[in-house]
Amino acid sequence: MRVPALLITMSVSLAAQTLPPGAASFDAASIRPVLKPAGRDFRGRINTTPTSIRAHNVSLENLIGYAWRVEAWQLSGGPHWLDSDEFDLAAETGKPVTAETMAAMLRKLLITRFHLELQRESAEMRVYALVTAKGGAPLRPAPADATADIPAAGRGVFRSDMAHLARFLAVQLSIPPPADPTRPAIADEKPVPVIDATGLSGLFEFDIELTPEPGQDAFSV
Repeated sequence: MRVPALLITMSVSLAAQTLPPGAASFDAASIRPVLKPAGRDFRGRINTTPTSIRAHNVSLENLIGYAWRVEAWQLSGGPHWLDSDEFDLAAETGKPVTAETMAAMLRKLLITRFHLELQRESAEMRVYALVTAKGGAPLRPAPADATADIPAAGRGVFRSDMAHLARFLAVQLSIPPPADPTRPAIADEKPVPVIDATGLSGLFEFDIELTPEPGQDAFSV
């Protein structure tokens, strides 16, 4: 399948940056390196309000993914520390903005702070598609006041939307079988491409466990 990809390079000159005319900026923003990285499996989340965005222990790859609305497997190039070094982010808009404006402001901040150059292209790659089973998906909507919650391991209670489920599966499918059954295996590769093709919207709540389909290159959830 041919899918969109984002090629990343790190410029050494501010003159090489490409910022859209009139791009909005944060009123105040801070991106600081974290001295003790948490590691890929224990990173914080990027949290937003209408007037702020904050994140703790996230990689530049995480921030690029949020700002450009792409998944980790769609990123190519960049420095070796793109997904190893971690940062704390705190930024204020000064007034309420939409989610898309917040992402655009973060794009401008990352281009300025890290001297990013990005190029969109498409690439041929093998991907998984998250689809509903025959007869539909017997999913229960999450309670109206519920917040997103994603299990750290391959099983547990999942509470979020289908896009987050696709991301969760992408990470879980990259975890190799444990060499020592008494110790959990850790993802050591880029997430496996998983595309949300369910057509479902909203937050759902259900128990999750990945099960390989015998004789097929597929998994059931």
